[in-house]
Amino acid sequence: MAFYGRGKNKVQDVLNLADEYDFYRTEVAPDTTITSVVYHAILKEFYDGITKHILYERGTFRLPYRLGRLRVCKSLVKLNGLSKTTVDWAASIKHNAVVYHLNEHTSGYKYYFLWDRSSCNAKNLGYYRLVMTRTNKRLLAKLIKECKMDYYGK
Repeated sequence: MAFYGRGKNKVQDVLNLADEYDFYRTEVAPDTTITSVVYHAILKEFYDGITKHILYERGTFRLPYRLGRLRVCKSLVKLNGLSKTTVDWAASIKHNAVVYHLNEHTSGYKYYFLWDRSSCNAKNLGYYRLVMTRTNKRLLAKLIKECKMDYYGK
């Protein structure tokens, strides 16, 4: 188990696709002839299909084993509680005062990935979190900035 100091993410066990392939070869299908290259290509195609369904088709992906749902949501940024909005550091330095992002290009809406755990039956859900990759976050931002997609509210 890796240790990363104090804070929100202080203890984590980082697993990657190589570890997943090793588990697949030893526990799931020890007699298989699938190489790691083919295994990774299958997973990449599957993950791309999920991303396409969530981002381009505005769909909801139901995670297996009743682990919840994954989708993109939008919410209106509350201007009275500025602690929820992010600071625009470039403008803050330029004007020598704290300036917040007001999301004027999206009419005040903030978009994010939501892991809906209301239908989940796993224990200790507070200890788990889902962090999307930078690629998926940048793709969502690109779709919103080009005004190609509008997603449903929470």
